[in-house]
Amino acid sequence: MKHTMTKTIALSGVMGALIFVLMLVETLIFTNLLGITTCFLSLPIAIALSVYEDYKKMFLGGTIFGVCCLIIAFMLGVYIFWNPLVSVLPRVFIGMSAYGVMVLVKKLTKKSNSKSGKFFNHVPYMLAGMAGVLTNTICTLFFIWVFNGGDYFASLISTVIAFNFIPEFVASIILVPAYIKAINVASDKYFSEGVKLSKEELEEISIEVEDSENSKPTIENDSSNEVGGE
Repeated sequence: MKHTMTKTIALSGVMGALIFVLMLVETLIFTNLLGITTCFLSLPIAIALSVYEDYKKMFLGGTIFGVCCLIIAFMLGVYIFWNPLVSVLPRVFIGMSAYGVMVLVKKLTKKSNSKSGKFFNHVPYMLAGMAGVLTNTICTLFFIWVFNGGDYFASLISTVIAFNFIPEFVASIILVPAYIKAINVASDKYFSEGVKLSKEELEEISIEVEDSENSKPTIENDSSNEVGGE
């Protein structure tokens, strides 16, 4: 239990740092080019982290994504996201929808997956990515409308759909399965529950054990000879 918690904290920290760096780069580049940021690299990581393990951790990815958004908003003066109810709260729901869709699709395709190729094993994660992006866009726009009024919302919605939703939607279909695979590999290699030894290390240990076992009879014989000699 303790190791599982340590593993979750370590993995969340690494993924959180990656989300923060990617979001900062995306914000700096696209704000200068288009006047609006798009999170087509960082958002799929948040979705992948939300669906990676069991339902208890499905809030992790979206919450980390929202906190990173809040910090960067203060750093760069993006005042619309200074309110945590706009920058953090809508992102909490990302994991709920993404995880729910993934579980549902896995149940519906459980029988067909065994007969299908590798591509169909990625379908639950692709659809989870789509659900996560859709939830993020709808919830964020809703809270922007609540706290900033209908006029601002009307001027923003067309830009968000064109430069935020569509790139993030397409990117999540492709990247969420890839990020899931990368997280699995990293988790097995760096955050595994046991220490994995190489083949050479195992052979070396077995040789040492054999040598120690072979030395025991010799010690006993030497001691018995000494007693007999006396």
